[in-house]
Amino acid sequence: MVDKVELGCKVKLKDLIIELEHDYRIVDENMQDIKKQNFSYKSPFGQAVLGARKGEIVEVKSEAGIIKYKVLDIFER
Repeated sequence: MVDKVELGCKVKLKDLIIELEHDYRIVDENMQDIKKQNFSYKSPFGQAVLGARKGEIVEVKSEAGIIKYKVLDIFER
C-alpha cells in the first residue's frame, strides 16, 4: 500500500471547485501524455501532487489561477 504520491503512482483527485473526480498518473517527463492523464513529476501539476497523502488538499498553479484538489486515493505503480 502506498501512503503518499510517488513517481509512477496513480492518484484519484477531486477538483474542489467543480466537484469532479479524475484519476491521474505521475510519470517521468518523457512519458507525459496529458490525453492519457499522465503528468510529468516536473510539471506544475506533478510537483503539487508528488508527496501528497490521502486526504490532503493540494494547490495547482495554472494559467486560470490556483486549482485545489483533494487526494481521495493513491494506487501503486
